[in-house]
Amino acid sequence: MKPRRLSTVLAILLVGSTLLIDSCGQKPSDGRATPGKDQASEARRKSEVPKVIPAPTLKGMTIDQLNALDKPSLERLSAYDVIFMRESRDTSDPKKASTTAALLVKMPLHELYYEVELGSTSGVDSSRFRQAAREFQGKLKDPQTGVLTFGQWDRAQAFSKTFHSTHYFPGEGSNVKNYSLGTVVTVTGTLKIVGEEIATPINLVYGVADKSTMTYRQSVASLSTTFGADFLNLDETEFRIIEWGAEEIIGATDYDARNEKVIINRKTKLVSYVITDKPPQLGEDGKPKNYGLDPLKEPRISTLVRGMDAARAHYEKLRDGVRPYLSDNILNTFGN
Repeated sequence: MKPRRLSTVLAILLVGSTLLIDSCGQKPSDGRATPGKDQASEARRKSEVPKVIPAPTLKGMTIDQLNALDKPSLERLSAYDVIFMRESRDTSDPKKASTTAALLVKMPLHELYYEVELGSTSGVDSSRFRQAAREFQGKLKDPQTGVLTFGQWDRAQAFSKTFHSTHYFPGEGSNVKNYSLGTVVTVTGTLKIVGEEIATPINLVYGVADKSTMTYRQSVASLSTTFGADFLNLDETEFRIIEWGAEEIIGATDYDARNEKVIINRKTKLVSYVITDKPPQLGEDGKPKNYGLDPLKEPRISTLVRGMDAARAHYEKLRDGVRPYLSDNILNTFGN
């Protein structure tokens, strides 16, 4: 009798589940029915789950086809698979290509202080690396699959380079000095825009104001980074001096679309620059000339500051932007 009663109970439960599914019109992901009154909450829960877009496969793909992929498609591929295929071009030994690819995939996470075994022969399938990858993916708010995509690996590379970047300091400070009984004045410092970000915060200004020629000649050496490489640039500008006073020297120059003034205060040692837009200029066709510059909302004011202070603030800001992506272990040890 007991087996028959159990079968009857199971049959009733199955019929009840079927009716419940039919009345709701859907099943949740675990196969059980969802009551009608919970449909809204279930839909909301599903919308909050990160959507995983299937990545293209490398199976049967040649290296030329890989290199021809657009950036979104490439970034969704496995980082290890992409790097392994690229390394395979330079060696006929698959084991060597695999070891190199695994090391390259692990390196950025290691440099962000995740627990990754660089010296181990284990590849990217080890439980420790997968756990590190999941933690990093969580910080990116990506699905925590434990398999780094090429895009995620590329971001880890960028974070690592920024956090461990070489620091360059453009001299001690800013100064104004008088020579030749006050007829020659030199200026040094680092240019900083008031209330705005400057494109090249690591810079060094050296200028000479000469009363005999009524000119102020200025050179600006600046450091910029393009495609991961650092470049040293040098720009020179000449201002015509429109006022040479006991306390202030004022120079002016003009560009295609803007005017600029430099104000050197010999007493306070403060050097300021003011840039303003020119009135619209008409071309030969009667239309306003377009120099590719957005109009300024207000005059742009810059000053010369101590280079050490400007550089230190710049690099600290860069590191602060990367700090949330460091491993929890290092953050918990040394603080945020």
